[in-house]
Amino acid sequence: MNDWTLAFCLPHGLVPNGMTTWALNTASHLARRGWTVQVLAHEANAEYQSLNVEEVAHAYDIDIQVLPAIDNATQWQAVQRAYARALPAVFFPSTIEQSYEHVAALSLHRPQDVRCVGWNHLNHAYEYKMLKHFLPICGALISNTAEGYRRLTERGAHREIDVLQTHHLPCPLSMDSDDASVRHVVTTRGPLRIAYAGRFEDAAKRASDLVTIAEKLSRRGCDFVLTLVGCGPLLPKLKQRADHLNESVQQRVIEIHEPLPPNEMGPFWCSQQVLLLASAYEGQSMQLMEAMRHGCVPVLSRGAAAGVDLVRDNETALLFDVGETDQAADHLHHLAQHPNDRTEIAARAQAAAMTAFDPAPRLDQLEAMLRILIERPAIPWPVDRPISMRAAAVSNAADENARRRFQATVEIVKQRRHKRVAIYGAGRHTRTLAAALADCELDIRCIIDDDARLHGTQLWGWPIVGRDEAVDHNIDAVILSSKMNETYLLSHRPYFEANGITVFALYADDAIGEEAVGEITTAPIPTQHTGHTKEAAAL
Repeated sequence: MNDWTLAFCLPHGLVPNGMTTWALNTASHLARRGWTVQVLAHEANAEYQSLNVEEVAHAYDIDIQVLPAIDNATQWQAVQRAYARALPAVFFPSTIEQSYEHVAALSLHRPQDVRCVGWNHLNHAYEYKMLKHFLPICGALISNTAEGYRRLTERGAHREIDVLQTHHLPCPLSMDSDDASVRHVVTTRGPLRIAYAGRFEDAAKRASDLVTIAEKLSRRGCDFVLTLVGCGPLLPKLKQRADHLNESVQQRVIEIHEPLPPNEMGPFWCSQQVLLLASAYEGQSMQLMEAMRHGCVPVLSRGAAAGVDLVRDNETALLFDVGETDQAADHLHHLAQHPNDRTEIAARAQAAAMTAFDPAPRLDQLEAMLRILIERPAIPWPVDRPISMRAAAVSNAADENARRRFQATVEIVKQRRHKRVAIYGAGRHTRTLAAALADCELDIRCIIDDDARLHGTQLWGWPIVGRDEAVDHNIDAVILSSKMNETYLLSHRPYFEANGITVFALYADDAIGEEAVGEITTAPIPTQHTGHTKEAAAL
């Protein structure tokens, strides 16, 4: 066993987020148990601030290798050589397909030296599709949550023996209940201290909602301070809005700070009282687990809370619907006015986290699985299967299904007498619809996309804009153009409907009957945005 390296892949880089904390925590714990570990951190996107490699490696006493950006095709061979230097190795790829692709490629040439653990981090359609594609080389599957475990076992029953339910290890050093760093001194005086730590973007994290909630609290006269810690593409816009609010109320009700390394997050959460998380979706959020453990009250969107075993509304957390910033402001205002309620929820949240996330039994499970995995026969990647997940996924049948669904939706839009529409999504799904869009009888005013880098550009002559700007184009309907992310896009439905705009979904809406588009294989999952059961692609 000592010859094998445990290689934790960070395809997005050594940036201050939950994935990095997970990799560092898990690698550090296993290293102290005698395993050889490496963290393979790719170069990060320039929009995100990387942690200092030497300082982090010293703090956790682990080996961290910096590799070229994983999405740089010209560096494929360099990345392959870097991965190969870890062999023989058990790889823990993470969150995006390119991470698994490199492991699959290695298994073609040196299968006897490669083992792969598929780790389910997110309760999201993309994650399940990815795990399904790379299942041939995954000698084991691990889920962070009971919901993920259920979905994996239901859709891969023939591999159930390999599926191990476990959890993140949310503490950098120890989960002992007498650890001084987790003692939280509860105070009932002064402003309500609200915090968020993570990426500043809207597609998943909905960071803009955090400032909107602060603006509403301020209008209600609530005494609070919202501290945002992190980085990302929305940072300039968030700073601008924060400065404007602070100036208008003549005090600093929003503070924005640079990211902190994972081993400094404990003291930070001890200084706060509430975690505010507005995400469209999450996995077993590291900041949620850490905030609960350090005595903060979680105020969460239902997207952030979905599938998280320890979150119980009005018991260990307060929940609001995704995008419903008034609901979130109601919860926070209540906590500010009723400190005893805040103290009771904080105590229950902390007790739940301290009980559930003791790393010792989780590590025992993980080590037992690793020993079995290493002793099992090698699993080479099938030579007749494309390594690329996207290459395998693209098919004429899928494209034709998308076109038929779009055309059926256009007919429904016309029947409801809508004329001026926006298409939500500028990605591959929309590009598949090029011919249908060109022949569309509706008045397409713009393309909506959440990637701010695309704003101000065009797709086939139509301007690409953000959600808020789209409303200014005098539209009366929005058609969602995405299969994988449709559930997330549906979270914007309340916003558009509040502006008198109807939203149409190609895959989830009951209005698009199977008689119009043909039968497809789907599995129901609940969404929190409409109160109805929606559909997402099955694993």
